[in-house]
Amino acid sequence: MWPTKTAVAVAALIAVWAAAAGVTFVLVSMTAQGTSTGSRIGHLLLGLLYLVAAMFAFSELHQTAAWLAAFATILVGLL
Repeated sequence: MWPTKTAVAVAALIAVWAAAAGVTFVLVSMTAQGTSTGSRIGHLLLGLLYLVAAMFAFSELHQTAAWLAAFATILVGLL
């Protein structure tokens, strides 16, 4: 077992998911018809937020993995 490499791989998978979700939200905001302007702007902002988060996660995968471990630990402790 390689816990560090596994944690980095999980962080990379989450970053890929965030990037895919960001692209999806941006595309939905541009192609959605019959929705309000506020909804389209909200989808665009959320998509951009996901893309920025994915860029930060990809820039430092080891720090992202450490942050996710701390977050999961705090979350389990609170719940």
